[in-house]
Amino acid sequence: MKQRKASGRDLILLMARVVIVSGLLVSGYKKLAFAPGAAEYLARMDVPFASVALAYVLGVLEVAGALAVMAGWRTRVAAAVLAAYIIPVTWFAHLSVAWASGDLMVKDQETYDSLKSLGIAAGLLLVSVAGPGRHSVDGN
Repeated sequence: MKQRKASGRDLILLMARVVIVSGLLVSGYKKLAFAPGAAEYLARMDVPFASVALAYVLGVLEVAGALAVMAGWRTRVAAAVLAAYIIPVTWFAHLSVAWASGDLMVKDQETYDSLKSLGIAAGLLLVSVAGPGRHSVDGN
């Protein structure tokens, strides 16, 4: 099989992969480093089964998924899993807060934050369809 030459498209895919998941990497690290506080936050948002164990599981999911997408390892699957994960996270972290608040500023901010989260999910879906490019462990 003929090897294709890396192109500008491949560099853009690499940069997009890194930028799209950078927030998840930081968020996951914080859940792992500060699991008891993360568990309290999850409980305040009425996340089912909120606990320190769940904080660790979510932290591992975010860090491992982000690193996989960044490195381009099993990129399509990792990006799709993270995109699916972001949907309920957006509900619990932003939309439910916006709808429950009587403060217009909180409603606006949480609505904007939910749109940003959904934009990240959309970017992950694009990565899952486009693939990682040649600058990746998968190399395709």
